[in-house]
Amino acid sequence: MLRGILAFGLGTAGTSGPASVGERGPPPFAESEAPPAPDYANPRAWAAWPGRPSRALQQPGGGLAEGSAHAVDVFYVHPTSFLSRSAWNADAADGPTNRWTDISVLARQASAFNACCRIYAPRYRQASLAAVLDGEEGPRAYDLAYGDVSRAFTHYLETANDGRPFVLMGHSQGALMVRRLLQEHVRGTPLAARMVAAYVVGVAVLEGDFAHDLAGLSPCRGEDDTGCVLSWNTFQAGSDAQSYRARAQGPFLAAHPEGDARLLCNDPVTLAGRARGRGALPGKAGEGNLQALVPGAVTVTCEEGIAMLEVDPALEYAPLPAGNLHYHDVAAFYGDIAADVARRIRAFQGAQS
Repeated sequence: MLRGILAFGLGTAGTSGPASVGERGPPPFAESEAPPAPDYANPRAWAAWPGRPSRALQQPGGGLAEGSAHAVDVFYVHPTSFLSRSAWNADAADGPTNRWTDISVLARQASAFNACCRIYAPRYRQASLAAVLDGEEGPRAYDLAYGDVSRAFTHYLETANDGRPFVLMGHSQGALMVRRLLQEHVRGTPLAARMVAAYVVGVAVLEGDFAHDLAGLSPCRGEDDTGCVLSWNTFQAGSDAQSYRARAQGPFLAAHPEGDARLLCNDPVTLAGRARGRGALPGKAGEGNLQALVPGAVTVTCEEGIAMLEVDPALEYAPLPAGNLHYHDVAAFYGDIAADVARRIRAFQGAQS
């Protein structure tokens, strides 16, 4: 489950956020008291829900989307925004963490879908920075987090979906949650026929996964494919991403030595046969309006499963070590994601009619 969660895989839109990263480590997971479980019948347990104000309705350049009249839903799971080293999981009702979540990723990621879809985004007891860094105890924190996401998805399906087509979207920790939803809720069920696409971004998805963990699903090969999975990880052009590839592929090859361990790289720029992006979201997370998109500001080439980006310095994208652009996996493709999902929805609706 934790393939692709590395020390740099925090998934926030910037390096600041609530909680100190200098705290002492938490006690063993079994000795820790979990925060209260969210009640998904309570509106406060949702960062975004149609008809309610949320940062997911922001639009680049200013203004708000209407957000509740679309024929398709998106279920969005946010990345890590709780940077504590002293707790395994966030309290889903914690005000500072939720505020940072809303301005750092709800506004800069989920909003890419507000022109096409009604957005549902649960709060959840996300795994902390301590869990990201701990390969032994960390998986238990991720399991707790997934239990919340699974319950939220079930609540959404039972109370709000009403048989509508839907999109799944997650980044980093959120992508791990979406991947597990695909395994446990979607593949091999009637839901698969209603899924327009799944965006599993900022974690490793391997070609061989579709013969194993994701059997029954397929990667998106064409720009009009539906019911399929998109995934990419971004680095600065010219960076050495071999360490990332090795850590992503190793657990898979250990379990499936004859499997196809190539990383899936089907970002919405190269998949559409383009080199330059339609519009990247510049700047850093913060209060106020989103800046206007900058067209042609990134050039993308998939190299051995990694989306290598030449980035206009005006975007102010600070890389992580080794040239990793994990924090900008979505912002760099913002306009392309919006165009990609709109095209897939049209194809889905055309096939249904």
